[in-house]
Amino acid sequence: MSKKEEAIKRIKYFLSEDADVPHYEDMEELLKLLESEPEPTNYPQDKLIEWLRSDAIPLAIQDGCNKAADEIDRMTAELKAKDDLMNKIQNWCEAYPLEVFPKSDMEKAAQVLKEAGMTLDSISAENMRHVISGVKGIIKQEKKSI
Repeated sequence: MSKKEEAIKRIKYFLSEDADVPHYEDMEELLKLLESEPEPTNYPQDKLIEWLRSDAIPLAIQDGCNKAADEIDRMTAELKAKDDLMNKIQNWCEAYPLEVFPKSDMEKAAQVLKEAGMTLDSISAENMRHVISGVKGIIKQEKKSI
């Protein structure tokens, strides 16, 4: 899923009735803007690859130019996959904005948990394991596609 598609998906969720968040009118405007702009399809290296594979290249170096173009294609695909991976992790990092999930009173939470026979440290550790496990899952999934 591209950055744009992910943004559209998230905004639609926040505008839906399922989301338990305040409704922002500027989100509707942002959604319209995102949906109206086409996805970019060409990367700067596309023109170089096209030229390397064109008839303008002398026969004596065409084989080398084709190999160079193939390597640029491979590297571009790998970089795009890694960029997609970073975007997914970035989205995860922004999943719980303070505007929606304000900071908790940690001392009060620790006291409530202590009264229930639990500790804030154990809850925090479980949350961190969940986050790291989620990021690990994203990386594993993406490594399969690279």
